[in-house]
Amino acid sequence: MIHESPVSEKKIYDPLAPPEKKAYDGGKIYAVVMTALSLVLLIICVSLFFSQKKLQEEYDTAVERHQTIVERKNTEIADLKKQLSEYDGMEAVEPDFYEFLLERSYYLTQVGYIVEGSSYYHTPYCPVFTEASTYWAHNIEYCEYLGYAACPDCME
Repeated sequence: MIHESPVSEKKIYDPLAPPEKKAYDGGKIYAVVMTALSLVLLIICVSLFFSQKKLQEEYDTAVERHQTIVERKNTEIADLKKQLSEYDGMEAVEPDFYEFLLERSYYLTQVGYIVEGSSYYHTPYCPVFTEASTYWAHNIEYCEYLGYAACPDCME
């Protein structure tokens, strides 16, 4: 008996022959696309989480600053009400004297006095101001516009 061995045919590369088409595997392409899309969505979610966390911290800081300012203003209002209550039993003040008080309070609260050699604006009762030989008086907003800050000693 003659034993025939299977002869394998070798394929010879033919440059003129059209390339063989590979079978389309849609499952693999779908999996790759879905994985890439999932990664992009994950990155977006993580960045949104950290952005929200940063915004929340900024919001909390702003709320704390606001509460501090409100508390300080409420304390000032309470002090002014206390001062006002001290005048309740007094007789009416002369109109000229009342105008004098209004004018004085304006110069104490709305006017900043700039003296040479200081980076602050002052009140007329500040030691820095009283020792100065010359000064410039401006409203407080203009003093701040010029770059001067409130004197920590006299403009509390």
